[in-house]
Amino acid sequence: MNRPLLADLYRRENARMAGEKAERRELVLAYPDLAARLTKLPWPYSQPAQWTGHIPPYLYGGRRNDSPQRADLVAICREAISRKWGEEIGTQWVDAINHDTDEPQWTAHTAIEGN
Repeated sequence: MNRPLLADLYRRENARMAGEKAERRELVLAYPDLAARLTKLPWPYSQPAQWTGHIPPYLYGGRRNDSPQRADLVAICREAISRKWGEEIGTQWVDAINHDTDEPQWTAHTAIEGN
């Protein structure tokens, strides 16, 4: 693969991931009770707005990432998605984010917009 093509793919992937993070962050921060959960131990955030929307990957070092922090973030995001778009969409999101491939992550907008 040539370097310009690889650099372009890298830029597009970073932009996609940044969009997903921003979407999750905005959605969670829209619900004060869910946002407040980001400041409870073991979280390092003193303010909910410090969270970037990042969720650690499903696989880490070739093994399933079963950290309690990741589980908490997935649960918080699922609840926010379920409140906005319904339980079925929340469940689909959890199933999609808990995958073991390098495919792009599914977002709530994917289901809503039918993409």
